[in-house]
Amino acid sequence: MNKSISKKMSLAIITFIILVVVSSGLLILKIVLWNDYDVTTYYEKDYRKSMETIKKDPNDLQARLSLLEGFYRKNQFEDAEVQIEYIVENADEQFPHLNKVKYYRALLNAKKGDFDKAIEDFSEIVKTDVTNGDAWLSLGHVYYSIGEYERSIEAVSVAEELLKTSAEPIYLKSLILFVNGEFDTSQILLERALSIDPLHLNSQELLSRIVER
Repeated sequence: MNKSISKKMSLAIITFIILVVVSSGLLILKIVLWNDYDVTTYYEKDYRKSMETIKKDPNDLQARLSLLEGFYRKNQFEDAEVQIEYIVENADEQFPHLNKVKYYRALLNAKKGDFDKAIEDFSEIVKTDVTNGDAWLSLGHVYYSIGEYERSIEAVSVAEELLKTSAEPIYLKSLILFVNGEFDTSQILLERALSIDPLHLNSQELLSRIVER
């Protein structure tokens, strides 16, 4: 009799735990979906606001920059390039976001494989804004793409100092070492990258390749 009751209580407890876990999972999923929706809605509102502003004032460069960012997020790269050209042609020295516009231009050139132009823009950005870690990192990526590994390491080393909470500079260093056959050192760097960001997929995948070698 007592054993029967004990089994029923155990089953009830297990069932309760399962329900709590499932409910928690659904709650987390709802929160994630809502956050994604909220962010998407914010960007869409910003995009529409920029469009309306430009209709009233075509020379509003700040609105065009917001529109450029919206096009880039939507992968509408040709439309983004139109905004870049307009801003670069019409901006004066008082416009405070010209480096950001050039950064997007460099990203688009890199995507098209026009690495010389990308390097030119990224190099110009880091000369005028030496603390721009994203530009240093992107410059490192471009150098890596054309096999200029020493220059890539130099740029990425600066990015690593500036982007303390990012695993990406360390990953790129480890990738170069991996390509050069320095697997042990590459593994050490990857483990450090994953200590900063355990969910960094590129680091996870490269570490798996090294371990499974």
